[in-house]
Amino acid sequence: MFGSTRLVRKFTEFLTLEWPNFALTQPGGTALDGAEALLTLDQSSPLAHRVSQAAR
Repeated sequence: MFGSTRLVRKFTEFLTLEWPNFALTQPGGTALDGAEALLTLDQSSPLAHRVSQAAR
């Protein structure tokens, strides 16, 4: 997805509207690590209200 320079620029521009100091960095793990991080996200995180979880 981030192979497109234009997509990366637009994505970064959008996120800096709310977080002016936002910057992309190299991943700190795999996609599964990211999924686990979202699952265990601290509710005080500024991202907590933006994450949805489905339940059965």
